[in-house]
Amino acid sequence: MSLPKVSYGSYNYGAYANPKAIQYKGGLGEGLAKGLAQGIDSYFKKKASDKKEEEEAGQAGTINAQKYGAALKEHLGNATSQNKKYIKQKKKDYGDVVKQYKLGNISGDEYMEKMDVFENILVELGGLKNSIVELNKLNNGQDIPTSELRENGAAYDANLKGNALKRGQFLLSDGPDGVEVTLPAFVGVNNFTQLPLQQVKLSDLAQNEKIYLPDLKYNNEANKGIQDVTKKYFDNAKANADYVEFKDVGQDGKKEQSFINAAKRGEILSDIKADGEYYTKLNGNDKRIFFEDNVINPKTGKPFGIGSWNNSPEQQELLKDSLANSIADDIVGKAVSNPYNKPRENELDKYKEDAIKIRKRINDTAGQRKNIADNYEKYITFDKNNRISNYGEFKRQLQSLGITTGSEFGDDDGVHTIEIKGLGYSDTIDFRTMDSTTMSIIIENAQGAMKLNEPATGLP
Repeated sequence: MSLPKVSYGSYNYGAYANPKAIQYKGGLGEGLAKGLAQGIDSYFKKKASDKKEEEEAGQAGTINAQKYGAALKEHLGNATSQNKKYIKQKKKDYGDVVKQYKLGNISGDEYMEKMDVFENILVELGGLKNSIVELNKLNNGQDIPTSELRENGAAYDANLKGNALKRGQFLLSDGPDGVEVTLPAFVGVNNFTQLPLQQVKLSDLAQNEKIYLPDLKYNNEANKGIQDVTKKYFDNAKANADYVEFKDVGQDGKKEQSFINAAKRGEILSDIKADGEYYTKLNGNDKRIFFEDNVINPKTGKPFGIGSWNNSPEQQELLKDSLANSIADDIVGKAVSNPYNKPRENELDKYKEDAIKIRKRINDTAGQRKNIADNYEKYITFDKNNRISNYGEFKRQLQSLGITTGSEFGDDDGVHTIEIKGLGYSDTIDFRTMDSTTMSIIIENAQGAMKLNEPATGLP
């Protein structure tokens, strides 16, 4: 039997063409259908909510990561390519923690613990940045010569690390106990070209400057306090005629030159020890280094050496004796007066011409000089504590006489004195004890009176 022939569009598909949804007359079947519909709707709503929450958490992570990365860069400055990778990784880690917290995947306590770690890194890097800034100020920004270092491995090692930090030649990485900094290490005097690397904890580096600041050899000339008392002892010695000797230098008609007599070294040394002020000019570190490097052990004939200083009374006495002797050595044989070249006839004529000009200039400016001396307090501004706060007008008045002002000098009570410089002469004006007569003499000397080797008030 053959199937009936039908043409397209004419056949009535009936129920097959328009199927109806399953219909349940109550009971379990209808509940299943309704629950299925609600479940599908709830599923898609939750998916949308989760996606929005994920996006918001991701955005929060990204924003905070950028901020943290910017803070890292601020502390690291011109980071090396390797440290840029470290910054990038830390940014990502920071952002991930923020994101996971926003999503509720980590607890508040865990979040705070992780944030503390990130914050500590910033604090330690900030300390490292400040240390590098201070390092670049040392020795006028130049590397410290090896010859100026104490002759021990710790000083050499610290100098290597300090130079590496200044140049940014270090690597950051995560270690088991926090951030580590990879730096060169010292292994021997003859091995400066092939240096091993050492991991130093960033927290240690930020807290202990001995890691990168080397101990230097002690030097009297680098200690201003010692230089000041040495000058005082020298001035005392040259004021004592018994301590001064004269020698004929015998060159081109030069006269005798005077020196501190080396034969009087014992007396000078006794004067220094009796005064005792010199010892107060050493700080604790100076004492340690001077003793260990310079004080000779009578048993060995060599310096006591690294680690020997314990500040005992016996060591202090040895140190005082050695330091006093070093100051005496700096004084004896030192020139008291410079050789004086007798001018030849043509030079003598020029000297006379210059002297005439100086005298004329002094005489011509007598009124101007008197005005400054009588009215100097009008040209200087003093604060309520009678300290100098501005002396610009006084400076201009002196400049009109060819005199310049140097540094301001202060004491515990503030600035009271100004240094002036004139024709081959300088002096310090102390405004706490100044009067117009003294001021006039000082200005006249600075104009050239002292160059003529005549007292200012005795000039015509």
